[in-house]
Parts: sequence; structure tokens; C-alpha cells
Amino acid sequence: MIAAWKVLDFNNGQEFYTDSNGLGMIKRVVRTQDNDEIIQKSNFLQSSANYYPITQGIVLEDKD
Repeated sequence: MIAAWKVLDFNNGQEFYTDSNGLGMIKRVVRTQDNDEIIQKSNFLQSSANYYPITQGIVLEDKD
């Protein structure tokens, strides 16, 4: 299953945290073609670069 969220008027600086199977939270950065040279070179990575397994939780923090 895939969940997609959209939050209006929210600035997280393209950063968020996901769980690591109960072992702690891992910092993630939204990957785009503008900020990642590897994604520009691979169509496969473009579609899957922002998919993360989340078994327990996700944390979003507003920078403002």
C-alpha cells in the first residue's frame, strides 16, 4: 500500500524522519532531479527515489 500526504502551508525544508523497524528514526530528504545528479541519470531511480518503507511511524517538522 502507498500513502501520499499533501499538507498546505507547511515548510519542512524537504526533510522528514521515518522509523527503522523500531531501531530509531532515520533522517530523509526529498530527492528531486534538481538536487540529485544520480536521479537525473536513471529513470528507474526517478520513480522510486522517494519511496520509503514505514513500519511504525513518520515525523514531519515545520521549520517555521
